[in-house]
Amino acid sequence: MALLLFFIGIFLGVVGIACLLRFLFQATSVSPGNSVVDSTRRLTDTFLSPLRKSLPRSNRFDLASFLVSWFALAGRVAVHDLQGGIQGIRSNSADSFLQLAIFSVGEGLIRMIQFSVWILIASIVILVALSWFAPQSASPYAQLARQLPAFLLNPVRRFLPSLGILDLSPAIVLIALFAINSRIVPWLAAMVPYSG
Repeated sequence: MALLLFFIGIFLGVVGIACLLRFLFQATSVSPGNSVVDSTRRLTDTFLSPLRKSLPRSNRFDLASFLVSWFALAGRVAVHDLQGGIQGIRSNSADSFLQLAIFSVGEGLIRMIQFSVWILIASIVILVALSWFAPQSASPYAQLARQLPAFLLNPVRRFLPSLGILDLSPAIVLIALFAINSRIVPWLAAMVPYSG
């Protein structure tokens, strides 16, 4: 049983992160012709196609990928919680499962925020490294690193004075993103009622 829950947790984590990436790619207007974006789209279509028929469509925000990511990550939290406390849940089934569901849905949303911030941090770090070592790179990963955090970097660049070749916007945005993960995410996590 524990091994089965372990593999279900891994599967839900992969689905959740893949759908989150698809949501972020569309929300940040990453080029749909990018091969990484296309691969992510093909990977997630299986999970998103049934939902798309009943959800409203938007050019900017993909509600289906947001919801599937949220509930897959919530399911992963629930599976992890079940692995640790399956005996306690059996002893008080209806109450414990309701608490687990509430906790998992809240914690799933927090994980989405956390993963989104880490994805943006990684893309900015890659962007900075590319600007030093391979500024002309045209690989799909380089294109992603340039386009994904642009919605955060461009407004900061507009307010900063020009310093020639020195661009301070990545440092400012990275500080803000680390602050979100170290201050705001724990504050939100403390608001989620614990199931155990």
